[in-house]
Amino acid sequence: MMVDASFAQSVTMHEHKQRDTGATLREDEKKTQGAMTYRIFHRYDIGDRGIHVIKRNAEAPDAFRVAIYCLRKDDEWFVPATSRTILSNFGMAALLISFYGYDYCQPNEFAQNIDLYLSHDFPARFGDAEQIANDPSLHRDGLRDLMARFREPI
Repeated sequence: MMVDASFAQSVTMHEHKQRDTGATLREDEKKTQGAMTYRIFHRYDIGDRGIHVIKRNAEAPDAFRVAIYCLRKDDEWFVPATSRTILSNFGMAALLISFYGYDYCQPNEFAQNIDLYLSHDFPARFGDAEQIANDPSLHRDGLRDLMARFREPI
């Protein structure tokens, strides 16, 4: 998987910032932050490969709705042609960060879990998946190109 240098640099700088500030959060701050934090993972990951992201502002769309949208678009654009690959956890995080107002953050025990394996169960909580997949407010130019860079073998 190829990642451009500026994106990798921002990830590295953010991870450094997390190490500097993460230990000072109190329990109540963690709970408050947890309401805006999401852990992206896949039920069948080997080891903990979860990626944590947090909303940068209140206007950012709900991460579950974005996940449904992106996974439906992933199915539309890449499956079955590349049915031996899936969108990675890191890829979903990159989409949230690049297009939807999220940022990487330190792991938070109160984060909401987005299990990409159970993505087809999300609509029960958030409405009709087809309606979400066609929501023009979630469309972003360049989404497909970035998504293609974050596919991994299954």
